[in-house]
Amino acid sequence: MTLFNSLPLKLKVMSIIMVASLVGLFLAISVVFFYDQYMMKKNMVRETNILGEIIADRSTAALSFNDHKLAGENLAALQAQPAVILACIYDQDLIPFARYQGAKHAHKECPVLSDIHARTFFQEHLHVVTPVVLRQNPIGTVYILLSTEQIQERLRQYVLVVLLVIIIVSLIVYWLSNTLQKPLLSPLLQLTDAAKSIAKNRDYTIRVSKKSSDEIGLLVDAFNDMLRQIALREKERDAAEMELHQHREHLEELVAERTSELESFCYSVSHDLRT
Repeated sequence: MTLFNSLPLKLKVMSIIMVASLVGLFLAISVVFFYDQYMMKKNMVRETNILGEIIADRSTAALSFNDHKLAGENLAALQAQPAVILACIYDQDLIPFARYQGAKHAHKECPVLSDIHARTFFQEHLHVVTPVVLRQNPIGTVYILLSTEQIQERLRQYVLVVLLVIIIVSLIVYWLSNTLQKPLLSPLLQLTDAAKSIAKNRDYTIRVSKKSSDEIGLLVDAFNDMLRQIALREKERDAAEMELHQHREHLEELVAERTSELESFCYSVSHDLRT
């Protein structure tokens, strides 16, 4: 705070404008960012739920006829989804029936479903569990594990874009604040220069030109009026000093005249006494 107080007025105004602008920009970006993340996760869950429901619907025949090959073919359709790490179909007893492993991901075994919630984001993964129902009777379960790398990549891109936007906005705000503050600070700087000149030269005839009718204009009027009052008092003081000087000179002449008359009187008295 001490450093801020020691800054010139121009830098103070510019700093306040830039800080306020960047804080507002950061808050706006933060709102957009969290909303974007929320919507991405919501859409990811919705799309995966639809995908799970489609696979569950196609797996009713495979589970009903104990066809592991058909179940595996149903899961193989997930190759079009690179975010899928693992997909499993469980039978009615929650025993793995078929399994699909994403080609770009490390090997994983089908987890114990009792430890998995229906739709959960956990450790940068999305777990989705969808029941397989035939005639309103559950006959199995579909489990899909997806990577949230897409969200993380979007986050990294978002951070880079935000940094670029902040840099560009900072430059624009700096230029605008430096340009737009000149009409505001020009009268104040003139007041400062006038005050310095008066303090140095004691010249109270200086006047600051008024350029607006706002508070700064009122300040300029008050400053000029103060200078007029001081100049008037200086003039009255000079006149009083001149008059006092004239009285002093007249008094000295009068004293010299009275002294001369007294000396003449004394001489005359002394001469009369001798006579």
